[in-house]
Amino acid sequence: LPISRVVLGGPVYDPSDGTIYATSEDNNEVYRAQLAEPGKSMKYVAEVVGAKRLGPLVLDAVRRRLLIGDVSGGYLYSLGLTDHKSHLIAQSLGTPQALMLSANGQELFIADSARRRIYRLDLTSDRSVPVLFSRLQQFREPLGLALLSAGRIAVADDVADAILVITPTGAIQSRFP
Repeated sequence: LPISRVVLGGPVYDPSDGTIYATSEDNNEVYRAQLAEPGKSMKYVAEVVGAKRLGPLVLDAVRRRLLIGDVSGGYLYSLGLTDHKSHLIAQSLGTPQALMLSANGQELFIADSARRRIYRLDLTSDRSVPVLFSRLQQFREPLGLALLSAGRIAVADDVADAILVITPTGAIQSRFP
């Protein structure tokens, strides 16, 4: 599928096989490309059934799946990289704008821009639900997450015009600017 035909989100890279995955906002599909094959068309992987508008994605390499946010529906889906089946794993998230795995891959952090908070999801249990991790007064629209040393998280907030550094307990440590 030529890239010009879809609005792509992501991407995320799987170093185990050199695959780049991207989501399509237009049709709720996931595509892949091989890094070693530049110039070749992206290939269809699967449709995320039930999604409204795919957004951020992250690779859960341990469990061989993609975790994908639905920014319109407030859902979180998993897509198996072996069976290409999608599953709803969380709902009622508002607008999941960014996803980030913990250093050990056991937790997923979700930036919800609509509700101005960060959730944490335990990935070691199939029955876990997102729990509130941080709801700072300084959050206006958290749109990006980055893992820092010692379990700290950098949160990019466009409306607050800042990057906030939060501790492993969800408290604010510092702000830039």
